[in-house]
Amino acid sequence: MGSFLLRLRKEYPVAEIFLMTYEKNHDVVSTWDFIDDIVIYHPEKDIFRKWAFVSILRKVDFDIVFDMQNDQTTRFLSRLIKKKALYKLESSTERHLIEDYFDILKNISIEPDVSSFNYRFPDGFCYRIGKVRPPLLVIAPFSEEGMFEWGIDRYLYIAGRFNEATGGDVAIVGKKEDKERSRPFFVYDFIYNLPGDADLIQNLWVVKNCTIFLGGSSEFTQAASGFGIPVIAIYDKKDLIKHYPVSDNARIFQGENKELQTGKEISGIDEENVIEAIVDLLVENK
Repeated sequence: MGSFLLRLRKEYPVAEIFLMTYEKNHDVVSTWDFIDDIVIYHPEKDIFRKWAFVSILRKVDFDIVFDMQNDQTTRFLSRLIKKKALYKLESSTERHLIEDYFDILKNISIEPDVSSFNYRFPDGFCYRIGKVRPPLLVIAPFSEEGMFEWGIDRYLYIAGRFNEATGGDVAIVGKKEDKERSRPFFVYDFIYNLPGDADLIQNLWVVKNCTIFLGGSSEFTQAASGFGIPVIAIYDKKDLIKHYPVSDNARIFQGENKELQTGKEISGIDEENVIEAIVDLLVENK
């Protein structure tokens, strides 16, 4: 069973929902994650036998329910609590799912705020919940195959140079399917962790609200371009741009790496050239 994505119609105090869910029904609730007006619920137990969970949902004002893994659960809950459902068709690809997420994210209003709410769960891990400031630069180094197209060291070098020069926060986001890198990790001052299936939504939130985006051939690069973020795109195969098109004003670096292996150098692409492109975009978008 996956996580449930609930789009809130109005903002609820974080502490109020924690008290309502955790203290009164501690055997039902695992985690609630908050990203602006989106709530993601990670159940530990079989909710079909935990009717208290349904009563909780009836008390919270939201308009969409979506189980990220199971349409049957989505259909059951949406009918039971009479809420709109967002279905994941069995034939849908990840790209179609991301397009569904875009439809939800498009209407989210972000007001950057560095405040946060910390809650320690029984497992001892302290989740950081709340709004945080978006990063100045987002780097998505993974290709569609889930590999480091250009070598992670190069991306980290660029992140370090950028942070030293601007003092700006740098976020590095990953693909949620890859369990080794399922939790996005961030460098320098920007730290914002969410557990489990929240990763993809969180990544898109971060991408949507950054200033400059640097990425490989993946949906994140295409998403950033779709969100209107200035994009620097690195394609390790020239034909990949057909599959992951970006806007006309994107800075595009195309190499030819026929062997998609971690850390392989892509001919014709240099870190200094990429850094120069980032600086140019920053100047243009001041």
